[in-house]
Amino acid sequence: MLSYVLCFKKIYIGGFFRYNMAKKGESIEENIGIKWFARIGILALIIGIGYFIKYAIDRNWINHLTRILIGLVVGLFLVIIGEIVSKKENYMTWARTLEGGGIVIMYFSAYAAYHFEAYRNAIGITLMWDIILLSIIILAGIFLSLKDNSKIIAAEAFFLGFITSLLSSSFGTLTLVYNLLLAIGLVSVVIYKKWLVLGIGGVIATYLFYIPWVVENPNQFWMAISFLISYFLIFNIQALFSRSEKNEGLNIAVVLINSALFFLFSYFQIYQNYFDFRGFYVFILALVYFFLYLIAQSIDKKEISLTNLAIGILFLTLAIPIQLNKDLITIVWGLETLLLTFIGIKLDNKTIRISSYVVGILTFAKIIQFDTWMLQSFSWNDILGSTRLISFLVGIVVFLICAYLLNQDKGSKEYKGFRIFYIVAAVVSTFLIIGLEAKDQYITILWGVLFLGLIIRQILEEKSLVTEILSYIIGGILFLKLLLRDSFMLKTAEYLFMSPRFLTYLTIIAIFYLSAILLVLKDKKFGSICSWLASFLVVVLLGIEIEGYLLSVSWAIFGLVLMVLGFMVARPQVRIQAISVLLLAVAKAFLVDVWELETIYRVVSFIVLGVILLLASFLYSKFRDKIKKIVAD
Repeated sequence: MLSYVLCFKKIYIGGFFRYNMAKKGESIEENIGIKWFARIGILALIIGIGYFIKYAIDRNWINHLTRILIGLVVGLFLVIIGEIVSKKENYMTWARTLEGGGIVIMYFSAYAAYHFEAYRNAIGITLMWDIILLSIIILAGIFLSLKDNSKIIAAEAFFLGFITSLLSSSFGTLTLVYNLLLAIGLVSVVIYKKWLVLGIGGVIATYLFYIPWVVENPNQFWMAISFLISYFLIFNIQALFSRSEKNEGLNIAVVLINSALFFLFSYFQIYQNYFDFRGFYVFILALVYFFLYLIAQSIDKKEISLTNLAIGILFLTLAIPIQLNKDLITIVWGLETLLLTFIGIKLDNKTIRISSYVVGILTFAKIIQFDTWMLQSFSWNDILGSTRLISFLVGIVVFLICAYLLNQDKGSKEYKGFRIFYIVAAVVSTFLIIGLEAKDQYITILWGVLFLGLIIRQILEEKSLVTEILSYIIGGILFLKLLLRDSFMLKTAEYLFMSPRFLTYLTIIAIFYLSAILLVLKDKKFGSICSWLASFLVVVLLGIEIEGYLLSVSWAIFGLVLMVLGFMVARPQVRIQAISVLLLAVAKAFLVDVWELETIYRVVSFIVLGVILLLASFLYSKFRDKIKKIVAD
């Protein structure tokens, strides 16, 4: 439902509350004294009258009919006093509050006449006459609200009108007809008086009071759908033809609430009665909203038209998983994301752009949450049936193309953020599908290729913070997997160059060294880290593939090679690595070889180590001045 949240940003949240705030120029003191004291006062009066009536009832001072008449008379008296006082502008708000309170007192007095059993038995009023009396009171309230231009009285009148829907002992067709007529009346008042805030309450109340009927009449499909469609059309008419210069956001709220409630109740009916057509129904609903979009465009209701467009796209997106095979959802959503991105850029339509982002997020979420575990894994015997790989590949391609399109079009403010999102989504999806579909040895190698691709992209981009972070993460995972899993789980072989473990190590070491070279040439700090990781992996590889004195010799030779390279390329980091490896070889020779090896092997180990160390010392002596110059610079 992300499209609803995105559309709500056009609503001025404070707009709803402006109706109850002080007018421009009023102080807080005036607002409290004039408005809130009156409201609290009328509430206190109603409560006081209620307690008095209860007290009188407890002492049998008045009979049931007299109690009802007292309530009606007191309410009517308050309305008359309010009408008289309202002629003086200074007392306008106070008078409106008085009238509203009078309507409420009359209403609940009439309500009690039938719905309290003792009163019904004593007075003998029927349900029909009680509803007629209540309706008269409601109509009087609506008349007063229009006459006096009072939103307060109108709100109270319609609220009481909807409450009347609940008064029936059974919820039949008459109840729905009454509810529908009340909704039509409310929409007419909203359009005529531009009281948009009433429209929000009206749409909620209409659908809310539909619930008791549908609970009591669960098998009335066509009746339920007919009334739901009527509600849907009525409130869309309200949104299309009611105008407000200050707060069009309230109309958008009506559209969103109407669409959500209509979809909830109507989809339930379709699901219960025509299950196989539920996706088709949602698709038809999407077309209806596209039609409403065109109507709103034609009457210059820009905000409403864009809201309808977003809702239409949302329902189109929902129709896909509801109706189609689960294996196709990601593919269709991905293609929809691509299409919306392209159209949004070409038409420079912000609503379509935002919708494309929402569908893109849904596509990525489905890949991660559902496709990863629920779709069919890859099989050479059934390539077309390998739905997981196909869904992932479509998603990856779509994400990359969307990132490219957004990079080409830099007109929208949010393009950078979602371009980054699509890049991340593509990389993460690629990383996951490799881990899911490849065998252990090939997972590491393919992750290495992905890592190298990120390094190359990092070099080609001017600002590559996201790519850098992704390369750090994947490089770290790659290093840890090779070190902690592949070292023990991959098979070895009698011949070293046929060993999966050796070949995997060799490939990743080469990738890390190549990455280091590329990054160093661009003065990227991560290059030194890649170099260190590669050298460390060489040490580990030699340690797990070679034993005895040959390991000491191998480490020493590797250290010497690093030393030579360090002088050749004038990189102190490489020389420090060389020193570290040579010290490791020395430590092994003196702490392990001297105790565990046979004499001849000790001799070879120490002689080779000594020669190598001497060569290293020579190199340092030879290039001493050059090293000082580098350090000085």
